Amino acid sequence: MTVHLSILIFFPALFAVVGALAPPRGAPWIGLFGTLVALCYAVILLLDFDYNSAALQYVTDDKWIPELGIRYTLGVDGLNLWLVALTTLLFATSALWIALRQPDRPKLFSLHFGIAESAVLGAFLAQDLALFVLFFDLMLVPFYFLVGQWGGPERVRAALKMFIYTLVGSLLMLAGAVAVAVLAGDGTPNFSLAFLRENLLGDNTQKLLFVAFALAFLIKMPAFPFHGWMPDAYRNMPLPVLAVFSGVVSKVAAYGFLRIVLPLFPAAADDWQMIMLILAVLSILYGSIQAFTQTNLRLILGFSSVAQLGFIVLGIFAFDAGSRGAQGALLQAVNHGLVVAPLFLIIVLLAARTATPP
Repeated sequence: MTVHLSILIFFPALFAVVGALAPPRGAPWIGLFGTLVALCYAVILLLDFDYNSAALQYVTDDKWIPELGIRYTLGVDGLNLWLVALTTLLFATSALWIALRQPDRPKLFSLHFGIAESAVLGAFLAQDLALFVLFFDLMLVPFYFLVGQWGGPERVRAALKMFIYTLVGSLLMLAGAVAVAVLAGDGTPNFSLAFLRENLLGDNTQKLLFVAFALAFLIKMPAFPFHGWMPDAYRNMPLPVLAVFSGVVSKVAAYGFLRIVLPLFPAAADDWQMIMLILAVLSILYGSIQAFTQTNLRLILGFSSVAQLGFIVLGIFAFDAGSRGAQGALLQAVNHGLVVAPLFLIIVLLAARTATPP
């Protein structure tokens, strides 16, 4: 069966653009239709996927910028299949909520929300390092505006803080991606993940590049002690947006460790394993303690998510036989998304019942 992954990625953004040209009250409903198209495609993937094969499936591989060694390569395997399904489910659910409880300036809100879903799906499906970095960085733009324009009383500060933190991480990863593509290609850039996995860099070079990618992903999660942007963002982000942000956007970072860091920098991963395990344990302890001391429901879920992401990092860097740790990390990523997103939507209902700001 032929599945065009580009439709899965870009239809949410396409219908969001169409909604921006429609009457204001109709824009969220048009955006909802785009998320439902993506959800239907994800269901088709789940039903049609060959679970007995470890190979990449539904591959799209076209030239994009050949002078820079960048290709438009997409694919699905056991690593991203369920994360794609989780993304489409949570975005469709939040889009329905937005359509039923429309915010101010619904056309612009729906436009940013649709672009956000396309960026997240693109990051999960990209099989070219430059393409992954592009979608990874694109995620920052719509969430910056969603926080800065529709957030709480301190939305400007929260948006700026989130932007600075994640921009630093993104620039580090961009520099690392260019370096690995040039060095592995022996002067001619090649961003193909398949090519980079077959042409590993020297151990010392891996150690430096590992740091660049790891910092970008640890900031995005966020993990302790790189979580400084999280409290303000979680206090001020619109709750339907926060549901998908905590449910799936943080999982892009965990996915990045599994898709990029471990396969491209195996020697460095061994060297940095103990440091990553210590950071994971500190995230678990710090997040759990902070969650118990908070009186704000948003921050209770936010710090508990820091702890849960610590467990995910712990599994990723367990390096046990049979990759059971990585499999457990992937399972926990999906489980956490299925649990935390409905909890944020429940907060909206509680706030409405008690007539307090959510």
